[in-house]
Amino acid sequence: MGSVRTIQRSGSRFYIDPEDSTVKRPGVTSIISMLPKPFLAFWNAKMVAELAVDSFPFVQQMAETAGRDAAVDYLKGAARRYTKARADIGSDAHDMFERMIRGEYVGHVHPDLEPYRAHFASFLEAVNPELVRAEDVAWSETHDYAGSFDAMLRVWLDDEGKPTRTGPARLTCSLPTGRRARAPTRT
Repeated sequence: MGSVRTIQRSGSRFYIDPEDSTVKRPGVTSIISMLPKPFLAFWNAKMVAELAVDSFPFVQQMAETAGRDAAVDYLKGAARRYTKARADIGSDAHDMFERMIRGEYVGHVHPDLEPYRAHFASFLEAVNPELVRAEDVAWSETHDYAGSFDAMLRVWLDDEGKPTRTGPARLTCSLPTGRRARAPTRT
């Protein structure tokens, strides 16, 4: 089976069946993005309020020198700037985790990434998972959707739920992602 192509339609991602290009499945992230998220309005308001209070002298100076509209625009962008900064760290952490799970050397990392590197290294040492698949697509004909995931790991747990590498695998987990991948794992 070949690589899975995706297309964008009206802001949503669709996965194209590599065996039959007339079959297109919506992506999980696109489906979830359609759900109402009323809590985001309160979070956004809180981000703006915190920025206004925490940087009041700066915002006041901006209003006086660049104008009221510039200060308002700066405050309105608080949640967007925060989300972008966190997404950038998440993307960098994702790339680092993939290298680590594949056993590649990861040298010095940016201080923003160090806590994530240390925690993931501890996880790998404690659990010693086996990488089953990485950067792949899961495809459900039953539920009519598709999506990509970062990794499928095989983990061995004893009867108390503690990691071990003996006996049958007790848990296989996948980590979701929004990236493109290879041929789908069908369910």
